[in-house]
Amino acid sequence: MSNENALVGAKDALERHMVELYERAMEVVDEYYRFASEMNKQKDWPQKSSLKPRARQQGLSLSIEWYDKKWHGPKTNRRAFLTYIAKPRGARGYNLSKLLKYAQDWEKDKVIETENALAAIRHEAGCVMKALSYLNSAIKKS
Repeated sequence: MSNENALVGAKDALERHMVELYERAMEVVDEYYRFASEMNKQKDWPQKSSLKPRARQQGLSLSIEWYDKKWHGPKTNRRAFLTYIAKPRGARGYNLSKLLKYAQDWEKDKVIETENALAAIRHEAGCVMKALSYLNSAIKKS
C-alpha cells in the first residue's frame, strides 16, 4: 500500500468516526429530551424545563449547543423563541454554573450528566478534525 493510499484510508476512517460521534451526540440529546419530556408531563407550567440541547452535523463539522426555549403570547396563540446559550470561546464545554441558571432544580443533575457527555464528544470531535486537517495537508504534499 502506498503512502498516499494509507493516508486516504486513515482519512476515510476518521470521516466515518465523525459520523459516529454525531450519532452518539444525538443519542445523548435524545436521552435528555426523553427525560425532560417525561418530567414535564408531571410539572406545572412554571416548573417545566426550557433547556434544549441540539447536535448538528454540517459536512464533517459537528456543533453541539444548548438553547433556552421561552414561550411568548397568549395561551391560545403562543410562539416559541429559542435563545442560544453561549459557551466560553475556545472551550469544549459549557460553564456549568451558567448553564444551570437556565435549569429547573429537578433537572440539574441530568443537565450536568448530559453536558459532561456532550463535552467529551465535542473534545473528541475537535481532535478528529485536527487530525483530518493534518491528513489533508499530508495528502496534498504526497
